[in-house]
Formats: sequence, C-alpha cells, structure tokens
Amino acid sequence: MIYGWSIAKQDEYILEHICKMNKCLKTIAISIFSSNEIDSKSTQLEFIKKIEKYNKHNKRSIEILFFDACSPECWDK
Repeated sequence: MIYGWSIAKQDEYILEHICKMNKCLKTIAISIFSSNEIDSKSTQLEFIKKIEKYNKHNKRSIEILFFDACSPECWDK
C-alpha cells in the first residue's frame, strides 16, 4: 500500500524499482486525498500513467486499487 506519497518526479525511481519487482507484485493500493471527485479521478489517472510508464516492459500487469485516505479503516491495516 502507498500512503501519503504523491509519486513526485524526484521519487519516481522508487516506483521504477517497485515495478521491477513485478514477479511477486500483483497489486498496488494507493490512498487518494482529494476534496472533490474530479480531482480524485485526475489524481488516479496520473498515478496510473506513472505506474504504466515503469511497468510497460513487464509481461504481467499490476492491479491498481485506490482508496480514500480519509477513511478510518485504511489506517488499521
């Protein structure tokens, strides 16, 4: 799970390494904090593009799940 990380340009090397672990990685769950649904969808698309950029050479796809960062249950995992 990815909590509170915007996957900014300077941090994309971390995402690149995560995608290289694709043999054992099947799912990435990302928390989304947004004040409205339009911003949330835009943020989700941005994350998807970044993950696809680094995962494009892998034969196995990574499932990407999004969850509300404000939901109390997400911090219990």
